Amino acid sequence: MVSALATTLTALDEDLERTAALRWPQRRALHLLGALAVVLVVLLATLLTGARFGPAALVVRDAAGLVGLTALCATVLGAARSWFLPLGWTVVAALFPQASPAWAVLATWQGQPHTSRPAAMVAAVLAVTGLLTYAFRGAARSGTAEQ
Repeated sequence: MVSALATTLTALDEDLERTAALRWPQRRALHLLGALAVVLVVLLATLLTGARFGPAALVVRDAAGLVGLTALCATVLGAARSWFLPLGWTVVAALFPQASPAWAVLATWQGQPHTSRPAAMVAAVLAVTGLLTYAFRGAARSGTAEQ
């Protein structure tokens, strides 16, 4: 779901977004928090059914971390490519979760149990860094080939 929302992290008019007429950092932060809310509402709704994605803490941790990582990638790579790293990283972490050594636990934070403090720390750092970076910088400008 985060990958599907990644394309909304850019403006239709990049020059307008770069103006100082509006308070863009607050708008970008609210947009990102809104995207996280959409993801969480849909995923947490499954707690009422037999089909579950895991405990609520796991869903919130992974969604927040992945939204932050996607926002960070949008700042560096642009919105069109911002979903590549989060999706690839999640696939690898889901297929090969590691319980040790410590660096492997951090590298596969999405595949760790909901009680894992290192995984929670990685997700929190990605969420906060992505939120702040995207809020203040916005998405990278697209190249002329994308226009």
